Amino acid sequence: MGYRDKVEIRTTNIATDAGNVYAVGDVIDSLKTINNAVLDDSGASFLEHLTIIDKEGFSPELQIIFFSENPTASTISQNNPLNIAAADYDKILGVMTIPGVNYIDLKPASAASAITHSDLNLVIQSTVESRVVYFCVVTQEVVTYTNADSLVVKAGISQQ
Repeated sequence: MGYRDKVEIRTTNIATDAGNVYAVGDVIDSLKTINNAVLDDSGASFLEHLTIIDKEGFSPELQIIFFSENPTASTISQNNPLNIAAADYDKILGVMTIPGVNYIDLKPASAASAITHSDLNLVIQSTVESRVVYFCVVTQEVVTYTNADSLVVKAGISQQ
């Protein structure tokens, strides 16, 4: 049947810098990993959907940047501007923009919101001898979270 035979949902908690302001272009948390994103070393999978849960309901526009391997020459750190070095450009698999206007309010927790992008079919591929894919979350709006665990990313991956 192809790549849709095995679908996995991978959940990653994103640590928010409670009480501190994120400026446009700042990284929320740091570089994150999706372990076993592919079935075989240097394999490929499809990212079919991505869900962001904002437990505080701020719903800022976000960019999620995916990498095939650790972008070691770049600066990707909590509440600092994203700085991708030229040496890491080839490691970028894709960028997804999550528009703030597309979140929905979750009830009864009126402060929470969520958004799902589906039918993405972004090919994610790890490098030789690895099954890991990396990503980071970058805000495109000024936001200040009050709790340290305000964001959750859920990735729906179809593995080959």
